[in-house]
Amino acid sequence: MTLSFFQDTMIFDKWNLEVYLSSMPGIPNIIKNFLTGPNIRTRIIVRYTIIILISVFTVVSVLYFYIAKITEDEINDYSNIIINQISKNIDNDFNNLDALLNSIYNYNSRESLLESNDRLTSYQLLQMADKALEIIRNILFLRNDIVSVTIYSLKNHYVYERNKDGDYTFESSDRFLNAAWYQRLMYSDTSLYTEKSGPGSDPDLLKVYKKVKGSDLKKDVGIIQVDLNYRQMKEAFDEVKYVHQGRIIILSSSGEIIYDTEEARAGYSDYQSLNRIQLPKSGIAEVNFHHNRFFVKKYYQEKTGWNILYLTSVDSVYRVVKNIKKISGITALLLIVVLTYLNRKFAASFSKPLEQITLHFKKIENGKLIPFQSDYPHQDEIAKLITGMNSMVEKINYLIESEYRTQLMLKDTQLNALIAQINPHFLYNVLENISGIGYANGIPELVLINENLIDLLKYCINFEKPEVPLRLELESLKKYIQIENARFGNSIELQVKISPALLELNILKFTLQPLVENAILHGLAPKLYRGCIEISAQTVNHILTIFIRDNGVGIDAIKLSQLNYSLENTVNHHGVTDKKHHIGIENVNWRLKLFYGREYGLTYESVPQIGTTVILSIPAVQVVNFELGK
Repeated sequence: MTLSFFQDTMIFDKWNLEVYLSSMPGIPNIIKNFLTGPNIRTRIIVRYTIIILISVFTVVSVLYFYIAKITEDEINDYSNIIINQISKNIDNDFNNLDALLNSIYNYNSRESLLESNDRLTSYQLLQMADKALEIIRNILFLRNDIVSVTIYSLKNHYVYERNKDGDYTFESSDRFLNAAWYQRLMYSDTSLYTEKSGPGSDPDLLKVYKKVKGSDLKKDVGIIQVDLNYRQMKEAFDEVKYVHQGRIIILSSSGEIIYDTEEARAGYSDYQSLNRIQLPKSGIAEVNFHHNRFFVKKYYQEKTGWNILYLTSVDSVYRVVKNIKKISGITALLLIVVLTYLNRKFAASFSKPLEQITLHFKKIENGKLIPFQSDYPHQDEIAKLITGMNSMVEKINYLIESEYRTQLMLKDTQLNALIAQINPHFLYNVLENISGIGYANGIPELVLINENLIDLLKYCINFEKPEVPLRLELESLKKYIQIENARFGNSIELQVKISPALLELNILKFTLQPLVENAILHGLAPKLYRGCIEISAQTVNHILTIFIRDNGVGIDAIKLSQLNYSLENTVNHHGVTDKKHHIGIENVNWRLKLFYGREYGLTYESVPQIGTTVILSIPAVQVVNFELGK
């Protein structure tokens, strides 16, 4: 690793600046050398300055359009507020009115009033008038803004009308069938149809019509007309607050002007052109109206078919944008100056630690495997590079040390095996003699212990390889349990729950016995050596996991935490254990980590008074051509 590594992996690694500049004969050599020189700090300054200039000019070029879009969004949001204020009032008002008019279906007299085709006598007409008056009176006096109510029968063409002044008329007339409002009402698909009376009336009225269904709720049999006090509604509209360039217009489904904040300034043709504009039911668009451009926000009121429009002048919006554009230009120039200064500072802060890292890599190349000591304050890619380099040095040192200690352990193992094999037949003959004495004197327990001990000794010294199949490890473990049961009266139960497919997988020889012995001494001994030891196994992602469970006294939380910490950190800087306790366990753990790797080993789980579980993890590898040693 040298400085050229970092120089070649800068931001412009895909842009070979040297080749590009060499193909341009018009640039003096001094400038080429300045732009492509070996000094990394200079290259950072030049290249980042180019990025800054391009970025700033790009931002300035699109700023006008961006601010315009932001401003339009703000106009849209504000328009939504205005529209929501008005539409909420209108929705509530007409929903209430629609519910009030639907109350006609609650009257039993509705059927005889509206669905009879017969001509009425004078007496019958008076009776129908009383029934109609009852319905009209209940509608008329439930709202203050209702001026009068009229009921039309479409079958016998009777008309019943009453106002709040008490005037009540009823007659047989079909003139309403030729009225323009009737024709538009019949073709309307809204729940309510509205028309505004002319400005000459006092007060102005807003006429609301609703079709009444027959008993089959399909065919129209009548019409209810309600005249509302328009001045009260207009006062409610006028209370809505809006910006000075905004304009509120409400048009009926037929294009009639219901409300306009600047009604005096617009002509009838202006409204007709606005009504012909194809707008979505809810959205914003830019339109021409009254010789000006406007942003238009629209809300469609479903009950009445009204279109509520909020108009904002386009010119007033873009005047603000142009002023912002001028300010942005000045700001961009200042930004270039400030960023250029900061770029120089950044180049120095970036190149200095890289130069220090490069020097340290040279030390590593020369064999000095020491960590890089740095006070670099940031948590960025350079910090990750420093951390990665130190981790690499630590792993290299660990691998060297592990390999060294593995070789030492292998030599010790080979030496011990040679010593143990100096005269194994002498030791076997002695144990066989002891067994003969047990037979001669009628002591079968002594015979059983000696035979199992002989098998264990053969297992320890008869295999030249450090790994054996799991089945042989379990067979030797059963011999050990038989020896222990000879001592404690068969009070220890061993259960092996392992699939036959796993029994041929590798395991370091003499791994399970120390763990089971520890379970007996520390788990079952306080319970008078009575209990059960269960051994199970599984493979997940090519990892063999063996579980050794006992139902002993368990381990308290503090000791369990200390034990797992000790196993996780079995080897300190010098490669030996720091603990004087659990020697057998840590010896097994140390052997596993040395042989298979640091990610493998032992972990303990325990619940006091319930039991303890040892979790052993090693690579799941099957023994190939395993042979019994001589």
